[in-house]
Amino acid sequence: MNMHMNIAFLAFLLSITAGLTPSAAQTPATTTESTATPCFRLLEEVEHYFGEITQNDTVEHTFLFRNECADTVEIESARTSCGCTSVVLTDRRVPPGGEARILAKFTPPRGSKGRISKSVSIYLVGESTVHTVLHVAATVHCAIDVEPSYIRVPDAVVGMRRTVQSTITNVSDSVVFVETTGVSLTSYQDEPGSVGGRSMSLSGGTVTPTTLRLKPGESGVLTIGFTPAVAGQLNGSVGLKIGDVENVIFLFGEVRAK
Repeated sequence: MNMHMNIAFLAFLLSITAGLTPSAAQTPATTTESTATPCFRLLEEVEHYFGEITQNDTVEHTFLFRNECADTVEIESARTSCGCTSVVLTDRRVPPGGEARILAKFTPPRGSKGRISKSVSIYLVGESTVHTVLHVAATVHCAIDVEPSYIRVPDAVVGMRRTVQSTITNVSDSVVFVETTGVSLTSYQDEPGSVGGRSMSLSGGTVTPTTLRLKPGESGVLTIGFTPAVAGQLNGSVGLKIGDVENVIFLFGEVRAK
């Protein structure tokens, strides 16, 4: 694999891991505060836990700060760790005795499940390091378990049919209907003078069956197939829909020439 393909593959992995977090337990939140302005103080815990939510929920919490300094404090920025989290600053300049409200909104990334924790880093004007790191966390409930949800496609060859499988299990207390919404596949080809190579959409991807009806505890197998037409770094996804909730299976690998 040459350097351009490596760059494209790394960019793909970063893109799918930035928004999606596995269901493994998160490291407990800690605060990082600057000693330069300790009198600009958070009036609550550094982490807010929303409890159990679904993948379609958007939840929000307002963090409250008080300026106990002798001078006005100005908030320079609030930087989030993920595009799934947004921040609204109601007061950037906070006079002595005043308060600042920082609203954090969180929407679970598509396909996420289990406990998810994201951070918001608060920077003040005149300070070179982060003043406070806030955390929002939730346990995302999903009616199905997808295993694997990240599929590495080994030994794919141009012109040869390739299939992989993923098992869908109903982990809810009621019958669920799983609908596949299509396959999206892209190959990144090396091209002289182009950093990252040239991307080409691949057609002919299939998923069988296209729907699953699963009783509580029941599992079904999806077979994903495609015939690559060009060599290069492969990535793609299979969309799943359970009612109004969306999920996704990711595929990645390399397609070799014959």
